[in-house]
Formats: sequence, C-alpha cells, structure tokens
Amino acid sequence: MGPPVVWKELRAPFIQGIDNRNSYIGLSMAIVALVLTYIAGAVTNSLDADFTHVAYVMLFVFIGALINIVFSATRITTEKESQSWSLLLTTPLSDRDILLGKAISAFRRCLPIWGLLAGHLVLFTLAGYIHPVASFHLLVVVAWLTCFLTGAGLYFSARFARTTSAVVATFALAVGLWVVGPTLAGLIGVMGGKNDLFAMYMWTHPAVQTGIIVGATAGSQNAGTSLRSLDYRPMAVSRSAHGSLRVGTVTYVLLGIAAGYILVGLLFFWRAKCRLRRRVFG
Repeated sequence: MGPPVVWKELRAPFIQGIDNRNSYIGLSMAIVALVLTYIAGAVTNSLDADFTHVAYVMLFVFIGALINIVFSATRITTEKESQSWSLLLTTPLSDRDILLGKAISAFRRCLPIWGLLAGHLVLFTLAGYIHPVASFHLLVVVAWLTCFLTGAGLYFSARFARTTSAVVATFALAVGLWVVGPTLAGLIGVMGGKNDLFAMYMWTHPAVQTGIIVGATAGSQNAGTSLRSLDYRPMAVSRSAHGSLRVGTVTYVLLGIAAGYILVGLLFFWRAKCRLRRRVFG
C-alpha cells in the first residue's frame, strides 16, 4: 500500500463532498467554460495569435501556483488545529513519510489545473498553433514552481501553529520574490547604472519565463518554425536587452534557474522536517 500518510492524502477528495461529486462537477464546469472560450476564440480568429495562448497559459500557471500555496501551507496546520497532529506523530511513521504524504497531497490538489494546462498544450500543438518545444519548457517551469512552493508551504505550515499565519507567510514569500523583488531590482539598476540587473532578475520570475516561452512558440507562424529558427525575445524582459536568443540558450537558462529553485525547495523541505516535532502543541 505504501506510506500510510500518502495513502490517506490520496484518498481525500479534491473538494469536500459526498462521493467526490463536488470535485467532478467543478472540474466539468471548468472544462465546459474553457471550451466555450475556445469556441469564442475560433469565431473571432484569435486562436492563431501568440498573445491568446500567452493569456491562457499565464492564467493556468497563476491559478496553479495559487492553489499550491494554499494547500501546501495548510497541510500541517489544519491537523494542529484539529488536535490530530500529536496523534500522527506518535505513530511509527518517519518524518520523511509524513512530509512526503503532505507534499503529494499538495501536488494532487494542483493536478486539475496542470491537467488543463497540459490539455491546452496538447490540443493546440496538434492544431498547429503551439510549437512542441513549449511543452518541455513549461514542464520545467511547472516542476520548479511546484517544488519551491510546496517546500516553502510545508516549512511555514510546520513553523506556525495557525493556518492563517502559514498561508500569509507563504504568500509573503511569493510576493517578496516576484513583486517586491523586481521593483527593488529595477530601482537599484536605475540608481546604480546597472541596466542588466532588472533583466537578470526577471528571468527568475515564473510569469516572465512563461511569457517568453509562449510568446516565442505560440501562433501559427511560430508553431511552424523549425527548432533552430525559434526567436526568443528578451525584449519581453527589459527594453535594454536587444537581439534574440535561440532555443538552446533559453533551455540552459531555464534549467539552471529551475535547479536553483528546486534546491531551495528541498532546503525548505529539510527545514520542515527538522521542525516537525517542535512545538507540537502550539
């Protein structure tokens, strides 16, 4: 059967309800609404434009990250508030098994959104509107984003006794990195004369990575381009960045940034493991 916590978390429905019906109804309604937007896009002839797919993919990534933050930051604190956390810690389960189950649960909650993203990519790749390499690049983005946010959420969930505190702390980390950070980098770059500082920082932003990837690979013209001819425009990051990048360079940059975020996510996971049995009763 595997680790009991993993089994327990996998048995829980996406949305609380009788026989998982709420989950199926909500997912079905989301798919129907998405299909209706596709039909509207087909009527207006906008599905072959790159900006249309940039908007779709950005939405999927934003919602997926939002759900990841909420559920990873509540995996442990909800059990503390329900007084079941101390009972779980008295079982023969290792700290690693407990955290692994919580991490899988947080990832599972995001699966419907990532599934919609995967479906969008497959559908419009087959339709000739998105280049196949976009799926690999976006997989890299989703992988590091999931690992980083899950590790951070579990750490704050183990660190705090209240769900609100853990969620707020995880959101604050994301806002600090991807809202406040770019603002400060831009100000420092302007004041210090380092025009490339902002551009370098923005490459670590998930929304910017998504925009660059989809902007270069979506649209009927880009989808039909050979792999070597794809043109990734750093102008999307900063006006001071001229020229274009090729697919090999972009792949190396994305993998390097992903490796850094994944290492930090694993560090958060390790710190959560270290704090798992501290302040058990609040």
